[in-house]
Amino acid sequence: MGGVDAIFDEIPFIRLFLAKYCSKYTMFGPTYKSNGLGFASLPLRVPLVSDISKVILMVTEDHIKMQELEQKYMVD
Repeated sequence: MGGVDAIFDEIPFIRLFLAKYCSKYTMFGPTYKSNGLGFASLPLRVPLVSDISKVILMVTEDHIKMQELEQKYMVD
């Protein structure tokens, strides 16, 4: 029956997937950091867009904060 050859996603989501399907799949490197994240829920000229972009950048550059968020929201 079907399967996958490769999955490209954010590391926390891959870890969550592997926690459920660890006997069928594995993760190996190299991993690549993207140049950013995108969101499409607000119109372009809304002032919040700039604020949200800045906060996303601040959080993603803080490796300790990212680990804390991953532990809080992505681990069973």
